[in-house]
Amino acid sequence: MLSAVFWVPRLSAPWDLFLKYLKEGHPIGIFIMGWYRTVGFETVDDTVFALGQGMLLWLTLRQNRRAEEGERQPLLA
Repeated sequence: MLSAVFWVPRLSAPWDLFLKYLKEGHPIGIFIMGWYRTVGFETVDDTVFALGQGMLLWLTLRQNRRAEEGERQPLLA
C-alpha cells in the first residue's frame, strides 16, 4: 500500500492543462481516463495488488487461529 501511495508524487501530469479545460466546461471523466491511460494505471494497479495481498494475509491469519484451536483439544477424552 505504501508503494501505491508513493507513486503519486513520482508521476507527472499536465495539471495546468487539465485545469484549463475544466474551466472551459469539459467533463472531468475525460481527464480521469486520460490520467489513467498516461500515468495512473501504475498507481491503481499497485493499489489493487496491495489490497489483494492484504485480503490473503487476513484469510491466512484467520485460518491459523482456527487451526490453533483444534490443536489445543485433547486427542483422548
